[in-house]
Amino acid sequence: MTKGSVKRLDLNGVEIENLSRVGSWPSAAVEQVDYFCDLITSSSKENPFMDHFKHQAFVEACYLSDKSKKAENPKEIYRKLK
Repeated sequence: MTKGSVKRLDLNGVEIENLSRVGSWPSAAVEQVDYFCDLITSSSKENPFMDHFKHQAFVEACYLSDKSKKAENPKEIYRKLK
């Protein structure tokens, strides 16, 4: 592997594939993060992450409760997440 080129070799060291790119490689990680951010900031009811907000509120309440040594209400946290 070199900058701008990836070569795949077989077990005998013979090149079986060569990928070269002029310019920069697309960043799948950046695209995934952008997609995720768009989903969680969307007000659409079709947002697939809305179901997970209740779970996240519970986890957050656990962390806050541990830190403050007081009971935290996940429902209050959930209202803020929505």
